[in-house]
Amino acid sequence: MCGDAYMIRHLQSGEILIFLVDAMGAGLSASLTSVSATSCINFLVDLYEREQRFDFGRLVSCFLAHSRTLLLDDEVLSCGFLHIGGSGTGSGAFFGLPPVLANGLDGSITKICGCNPPVTNLTESWQGQQVDLRPLAGLLLCSDGLTDAETTGGIYRERLGHDLAETFLAEELGHRFRQATAPHDDDTTFIRLSRLPAAAPFFTVTLAEPCRGDLALALRHLEQACHGQGCSSAAIDEFTQATDEALMNAFEHGCLAIGGEEKQVLIENGRYDSAIEQRATGGRIRLTASLNKAGDRHLLLLVIEDSGHGFDLRRTLARDIGVQRFQGRGITLIRSYTDHLAYNTQGNQAYLMKFVSLEGS
Repeated sequence: MCGDAYMIRHLQSGEILIFLVDAMGAGLSASLTSVSATSCINFLVDLYEREQRFDFGRLVSCFLAHSRTLLLDDEVLSCGFLHIGGSGTGSGAFFGLPPVLANGLDGSITKICGCNPPVTNLTESWQGQQVDLRPLAGLLLCSDGLTDAETTGGIYRERLGHDLAETFLAEELGHRFRQATAPHDDDTTFIRLSRLPAAAPFFTVTLAEPCRGDLALALRHLEQACHGQGCSSAAIDEFTQATDEALMNAFEHGCLAIGGEEKQVLIENGRYDSAIEQRATGGRIRLTASLNKAGDRHLLLLVIEDSGHGFDLRRTLARDIGVQRFQGRGITLIRSYTDHLAYNTQGNQAYLMKFVSLEGS
């Protein structure tokens, strides 16, 4: 049972709402409290989105009203809200969480301390604060399970800023945390936001109504372009493997409209290859690759966008990939050859990221 929970919602306006909660205690009681809190926020967001009148202040105030009926006299709730708008600013409301860490574009680390104590069944008033995102390379929101974990010489908050400055991806920070700390009972939850560097693409191609031969040709051209950027052969080999799988996914689902269950049946009946060749292709696939500076490292980023309807990533990952199941294996393979894989909300735009070394550097 876990007393931590979080929620990230992409709003109709294109803005983002982040909510992180850490319920007091452990076991069933804390788990139920955190689930109830996130359910309340999801309900309110759904309501406001249907009415097309999302209001951050109203959301926080309604949540506090709900908490006054939810929490017992001796219960407290640490939580944080962050509403990211399109103007480069964010609105925050933080209640008893560790300070939000802001990673500046210049490599500096600053703390954004919350203005509110933890939530109780008596909490009515609250104070919000503005967060200027424009000079930031990233943000870190976390529960105290991250900051208060014991290390060999103290607690992890003493080195958290250093690790945040030297990493770019959430997976990297999590790896450093696990290496530095001993096993502990407290829940550990953090949300890492990183700004992608805006490097000019070195490779762009659009495949209109492609066939499998077009995919192979595009993959070969991408490989040559990566060599032209000086990327190491070992990194290119792994990145090509991941791109091949991601391209095939875009082709199957975006251009041929083959669903997961249909693909399963076709493979089981030995008709997959013939169906691919016979089905009329349509749509398009666009590839855009860039080599970005992430601190003192180089991050290879490939965006693959198809014109299909996309898919629900959470449902795909939730399925059990058994011996007889073929759906979902592609995502597992892509992740094994890259440092990070992400999708847009619709599921028709994949972001493949890999740190690469440059030949001669």
